[in-house]
Amino acid sequence: MVSFPSIYYTRTPNSGRSQGRDRENQPKSLVIIAIIATVLLWASAFPAIRVALEAYTPAEVALLRYIVASAVLIVYALITRISLPSLQDLPLIALCGLIGFTLYNVMLNAGQVTVSAGIASFIISSEVGIIALLAWLFFGERLGKLGWIGVVSCIAGVGIIAFGTGGTFQLSLGVLRVFVATLSISIYSIIQKPLLARYSAIHFTTYAIWSGTLFLFFLAPEAVSSAIHAPIAPTLAVIYMGLFPVSDKFTFLLKRTLRTQRISSSTYHRAKI
Repeated sequence: MVSFPSIYYTRTPNSGRSQGRDRENQPKSLVIIAIIATVLLWASAFPAIRVALEAYTPAEVALLRYIVASAVLIVYALITRISLPSLQDLPLIALCGLIGFTLYNVMLNAGQVTVSAGIASFIISSEVGIIALLAWLFFGERLGKLGWIGVVSCIAGVGIIAFGTGGTFQLSLGVLRVFVATLSISIYSIIQKPLLARYSAIHFTTYAIWSGTLFLFFLAPEAVSSAIHAPIAPTLAVIYMGLFPVSDKFTFLLKRTLRTQRISSSTYHRAKI
C-alpha cells in the first residue's frame, strides 16, 4: 500500500490565515470600487448637463432625466416588491423630493447655462461643509477643529469662485443658482434623517425620486414632445444621466459596504445627482 505525504491532502495553518486575510480585504476592496464608481458617475453628470442644455430647457433636462430614472426604479420596485411608504410619511417624502430633486436639478441646470461644468461641480461639492454646519445647528452634532476648518474652506471656496477676473466681487446669477442647488441638496440630506430610520436608503431614495419627478411635470409639461424634435446627442446625454449618475445601484452598494466597515455613509449619500 502506497502512502502519500500529508502535504497533498491537508491544509497548512498558513493557508488558513491567508484565506482569512483575503476575506477581510474583500469588503475594503468593495468600498474602494464603490467610492470610485460613485465619484466618476457623479462627476460625469456635469458635462452631460451642458450637452443636454443645447436642446432642452433646464426644467426639461431635469424632467426627462428623472423620467428615465423613475422608469428604471419602477422595474426595480416590481422585481423586489418594495412596499409603499406609510401615509404619515408622504408629506415629508414629498418635501424631500421637491427640495432634493426638483429644486436641486432645476437650479443646477439653470446655473450651468452660464457656469462651466467644472465650476458647478466645485460649488456643489461644498455641500459637505454645509451639511456639517446644518447638522451642528439643528441636531447639535459636534464639529472638531478639522470639521470647522472644512466648513470654512468650503464656504471660502465658493466665495473665491464668485470673484471676477478683475478682482471685484461679481456674484453672477449662474453661480447663485448653483449655490441654491447646493443649499437644497444640503437641506435634503438633513431632513431625510428621520425617514432613513424607517426605510432603507434605496427605498427612501426611490420614493423621493418619484415625488420629485411628479413636481417636475408641472414645470416642463412639454418636455416629452420636445424630445421628439431634439438632436440625438442631447437626448442621449439625458438618457445617460437617468440611467447611470442617478442609478441607485452604486449608492446602494456603497452604503452596504460602508455599513459593513462600520463607516458613516451619510456623507456619500447621493442618488441625487
